[in-house]
Amino acid sequence: MASMTDIWPFMVDARPNGRWLLASLLLVAGCFEEPLVEEGADAGVPGQDAAGILVDTNRGTDDKVDGGPTVTSCTVNEHCGGLREGLCGSPFICQNYVCVEDVTRAPSCETGDPCVLGFCDPATGACVQEDLCGCVMAEAPLACGSKVVWAASDPQPPMTEVDGQACGAPYGGGIKRVWMFTATTSDPVTIQSTGAAVASLSSLVSPQGDCEPAACMARSEKAISFQPAVGASYAIVVEHLDPIALESFELSVTCGAATSETNCNDQLDEDFDGYVDCLDPDCFGSGACPDQTETDCSNDEDDDANGLKDCADPACIFASACLQECESQLPASCGFHQGLTTGGGKANATDYVCGPAAPGKEVVYSFSTNVPKTVHVKSGAFAGGVYVMKTPPGQSGLCSPKYCEIWGPTEAYFSAQPFVQYYIAIDGPAGQDVSFNIEIECFDL
Repeated sequence: MASMTDIWPFMVDARPNGRWLLASLLLVAGCFEEPLVEEGADAGVPGQDAAGILVDTNRGTDDKVDGGPTVTSCTVNEHCGGLREGLCGSPFICQNYVCVEDVTRAPSCETGDPCVLGFCDPATGACVQEDLCGCVMAEAPLACGSKVVWAASDPQPPMTEVDGQACGAPYGGGIKRVWMFTATTSDPVTIQSTGAAVASLSSLVSPQGDCEPAACMARSEKAISFQPAVGASYAIVVEHLDPIALESFELSVTCGAATSETNCNDQLDEDFDGYVDCLDPDCFGSGACPDQTETDCSNDEDDDANGLKDCADPACIFASACLQECESQLPASCGFHQGLTTGGGKANATDYVCGPAAPGKEVVYSFSTNVPKTVHVKSGAFAGGVYVMKTPPGQSGLCSPKYCEIWGPTEAYFSAQPFVQYYIAIDGPAGQDVSFNIEIECFDL
């Protein structure tokens, strides 16, 4: 019987590094055993590391190639899964025992819209979009006396994105189109839609040329009216029905106030005295409004038998007993900020004509400016609201929720006219002290 040395000849080769390479050839028909290449040898053929992963013996498992990126060896794609940072960028695949980037599968967040920047979130791999342009306004601005007509299929004015709460109510899912109106005078402005129905018209004071819904000055289905500050710009947002109607649309702009309420059923304040339709004394007794002849506004009687007594009757809206005069407690100006609670305030103002009733205590700040400003008030509170009131002409120092112009749940914008007295109230629910951090910032017109 032949000896083992007769069957398995051995070749021993001494290496300069002191390591030994042992190669054997099994002389059995049909069988070939892979050569075992010791780590660090330069035989130039793949071997296996301790984890069973093939390694290129010329490179190792973690080498630099010509000063380039780290090369990781592999046998299957799964060995390359941890090379990509997060879920963005090109995934790595195993090719010729080396992990390489598969650029054909790199995620793309490009939208083709120059106003939208898309980028990949490494944590989720989702495309996140950032609006670079804000709302897109029509190239032709509105002006006093102008009239614009468009159809649903028209590319101009462009559709745009405006979402959020405007004048206390959220926008719907219909598309929006936006015009810019810049006031050259302080004359009141009325904008009406006389074409097919729209979901809403909104006037947003736009201090930075944007369409911030919290800057809502007025909102209605058919028409809006507001008194601008000279030089201030306003975004006029037309919210279409969803789905959009096929008929043509029309907007008309009228500047200047009427001497009295001319239409008692159009939801407009034509004479800009703060009272709309049947709340205006000009409409008392008209066909659109019930007979309102409450003779005594503090006798707890329904004098005209219309189901409304005393201050609940529109005939008493101007009565001193029903004004709910608020008390200004602190002065404020541009740049003002303060942290406080409403616990030290008064509970005089409740029935705000511009927003929801607030029976709790209110803290009231007086505000005025000697140059036109767009004013942004933030409450930093999660309860209550921001109410902006203006003293009416001839009523010096009068602070009343009956003269409230703007309301917002946590913030409000308004155009401050020079030498006009404004009052800013932080008010809340009954029996609840609201903690707030008021901030007032101003923008030059």
